[in-house]
Amino acid sequence: RQQFSLLTGLLVVILLAGNLLVMVMNGRDYFQQQLNARAYDAATSLALSMSQVAADDEVQLTRLMDVLFDRGFFAEIELQRVDDEPIYRRSRDTPGDLPAPRWFMHWVGLEMIPAEADVTRQWQRLGTVRVVSHSDFAYRDLWAMVRAELIWFSWVLVITLVLLQLLLNWLFRPLVRVERQALAICERQWQVQTEIPRPRELRRMVLAMNKMVQKLQSIFTEQSAMTEQLRAESFNDNVSGLLNRRGF
Repeated sequence: RQQFSLLTGLLVVILLAGNLLVMVMNGRDYFQQQLNARAYDAATSLALSMSQVAADDEVQLTRLMDVLFDRGFFAEIELQRVDDEPIYRRSRDTPGDLPAPRWFMHWVGLEMIPAEADVTRQWQRLGTVRVVSHSDFAYRDLWAMVRAELIWFSWVLVITLVLLQLLLNWLFRPLVRVERQALAICERQWQVQTEIPRPRELRRMVLAMNKMVQKLQSIFTEQSAMTEQLRAESFNDNVSGLLNRRGF
């Protein structure tokens, strides 16, 4: 019973751990792809909007960057001139409350690729917009998914072990009856099982025990009859059937 429980629990843990690992890796790739694509789309749209603004109107340029940055989905937005001199930069500091444990963030390791787009006016290149997506949302969602999966897997493991114990109790009933049958043989009680189990191994064992009980019963019956005959011959007269001198 313990070996069945240990083996089943180990198999369930391996299957669930593999499923959880695949889910986390697929989720990481999906979030990483979506965040990088969002950064690229944001950089493209921001560069297109800045292209409609005068190059010397830094107030309007910074206002466009602030509007996009205040949405909270980006960790860094920067506008650089052609000579790589930054005009304006907005970056988000790491918050005090981490979206997930440090070991989980280190293990997942989302790689945010900076998205760049050129700001042009007609045929003149004015600068480059650089946008990096914020990864806290992805870490928070991934950690919530992992916690939900762990809770669900724990329930599955507990329910599996409980159902396994119930199944083993039902399967091992013939073994309990065989044990009682063997103990009854020691008390010279000849019990024959009428409920034959369906599993082949248990069925053959029960049939063998029944056959052994019937054989032992016949042997003990013959020995009892022979013992009674010998007693009668020793203590009774052969002609009259009365007690002889030894029996008297």
